[in-house]
Amino acid sequence: MAHLLYSILSGVGSALPEKDYPETLTAEGAVEILNQRFSGFFEGEKVLAKLSDGIVADAAAGGDKVKIKQGVMFPRGI
Repeated sequence: MAHLLYSILSGVGSALPEKDYPETLTAEGAVEILNQRFSGFFEGEKVLAKLSDGIVADAAAGGDKVKIKQGVMFPRGI
C-alpha cells in the first residue's frame, strides 16, 4: 500500500502547473482576513483565527479556532 501511494504521489509534482505565489501577506493580515471571512460564513457561531507563537506549523486548525504562527508570511489570493 505504501509503495502504491508513493508511486502515485511521486508523479504529481511534474503534472502540476508551476506558478509562483509570492508570500506578501503577514500573519496579522491573514488573521484579519480569516476573521472577516469566518464572521460572514459562520453566522451565529464563534469561529476565530488568532496569532500564536507556540505552534510548529505555519497554521493549525481545531474545532472553532485557527492558529496562525506569528511572523510567518503567506501568499495572497489562493
